Amino acid sequence: MSYEQELTFQLRLRGRSEDEIAETIRELRAHGVDAAALRDEFGSPAEYADGFEKRPPKSLGSTITAAGTIVAVAWIVVCIAVAAIRRFALGIEDDGDGLPSFLLPVAFGFVMVGLAGGYLIDRLRRPKSAAAD
Repeated sequence: MSYEQELTFQLRLRGRSEDEIAETIRELRAHGVDAAALRDEFGSPAEYADGFEKRPPKSLGSTITAAGTIVAVAWIVVCIAVAAIRRFALGIEDDGDGLPSFLLPVAFGFVMVGLAGGYLIDRLRRPKSAAAD
């Protein structure tokens, strides 16, 4: 992975906006040196990004992660509500507790897809302004 991609990811983890990330990448490109020279001059991308103030993340990846978690919680609430309605309102008796056996695996799947998707989006996506350069 290139120095710019790694730095972009590290800056996203620190809550930098896409415009701030693009400006930082433009400043790096202005030095006109290759990735090895950038590493020698500025240190690793994580070390360079440590110089920036850390903010709460507002990246697309954090939004996707939050959405996956919200969908998982909603899935659990809906399954419990359906089980309660079936048992108490409709009088349908099930063997066991009335909850589907796939309740937790599906909820876990939603969370994992949100986490993996959020991580990969932040890791692989280039800054908006720098993508056109």
